[in-house]
Amino acid sequence: MQFKKKSGVVGAQSPLLRWVCGSEQYGAHAIGRLLRHKGSFKKALDLGAGTGRDLEIIRKSSPGVELFGIEFDAQQCAILKSKGVKTYQVDLESSRLPFEDEYFDIVIINQVLEHIKDIFFILHETARVLKTGGYVLIGVPNVASLHNRALLLFGQHPTQAKSYSAHIRTFSKQDTQRMIELAGNGVFQLVDFAGAQFYPFPKKIARLLSSALPSFAFSIFFLFQKQSDYTDSFYQYGKSLTASTFCKNSLK
Repeated sequence: MQFKKKSGVVGAQSPLLRWVCGSEQYGAHAIGRLLRHKGSFKKALDLGAGTGRDLEIIRKSSPGVELFGIEFDAQQCAILKSKGVKTYQVDLESSRLPFEDEYFDIVIINQVLEHIKDIFFILHETARVLKTGGYVLIGVPNVASLHNRALLLFGQHPTQAKSYSAHIRTFSKQDTQRMIELAGNGVFQLVDFAGAQFYPFPKKIARLLSSALPSFAFSIFFLFQKQSDYTDSFYQYGKSLTASTFCKNSLK
């Protein structure tokens, strides 16, 4: 069965979506707003960096920043390197990050966690390499978006959680914030929140609606700040769950 792709939205066959700008769900403008007035960053890391789109946002606000990217796809690694990004080809679910503790001022994890089965190992490594006082920016699809609520009302499945898609986890504002605070044992505090993309509206209207009603947007973005020294709370939380795999491994 063939799935059509319109406006960057996989499977978007409905005529209602013909004006939707698919790239809006990645939230470049939302990321820029969240990072505004947060000072200049010296070292920035992007987990699942792709072609470096989000790192370019940081480079614009912090021209002297040293950029690092973790990416598994070899072709995208080559693109990152061509842009001056220090690139490491690493499997996020099975390998420790090749950096010392408290190395980065900011870590970005945008549109990645929904693809990950065992997220606590990744969150552990993120907290480990992030400086105290630094930021982690997380972007995920919102299962509680307005269009998903409407779909469920009519007995349809949420678009962010299709069984035949690459997404294996779902996120909403309250649940994600609770997970980070609970599993992290208070190490992270939410300091800002934003939304991006608003089905089925065109770009200008979508931006207005996602700004006014961020928790109803297609994608949601969290800016957490690391409040204190980190030991291994995410790792231990993951280890306590029977579904965890990588947190069963030794940290040594």
